[in-house]
Amino acid sequence: MQKTKILNYINVFRGLAILLIIMGHTMQFGSCLVHRISSEVFCGGTALFIFISGFLFQHLSYKFEYKTYLSKKWTNVILPYLITAIPGLCFCFIYPIAYKNPFLDLNPIIQTPLLLSIGRVHNTPTWFIPMIVIFFVFSFLFLKLEKKNILYKTIINTLK
Repeated sequence: MQKTKILNYINVFRGLAILLIIMGHTMQFGSCLVHRISSEVFCGGTALFIFISGFLFQHLSYKFEYKTYLSKKWTNVILPYLITAIPGLCFCFIYPIAYKNPFLDLNPIIQTPLLLSIGRVHNTPTWFIPMIVIFFVFSFLFLKLEKKNILYKTIINTLK
């Protein structure tokens, strides 16, 4: 197995994307115009972060092991998401109107996986985690399609 050179400029870029995401989630502005402009600038950090994650995934794909990959994603992404979701889920059940719980009429046992799968209601800053889990699960397929030169052709044909 070859050793891959650490791409420090990508780590700097990832740090910038993380700062933009934090700023987009936490900064409050007085003026409507300033708020709209800053939202466009700062909230773009999520797209940058997703791009960088895909780039690094591809860069390190030579040492990809599906079971290890999923194990690390469970430990570093999914489990923290589930733990931090608990307070938000409790509030969704206790104050369903205030939280605009779309599954209000359903049993909480049914509501829980539904809320966790959309992410947006109970913990807005983590909305992307249910979406990215789909990419984690299908990562092996993406790599197989990429190695056979099918993935990019499919993407380009879809965009036409």
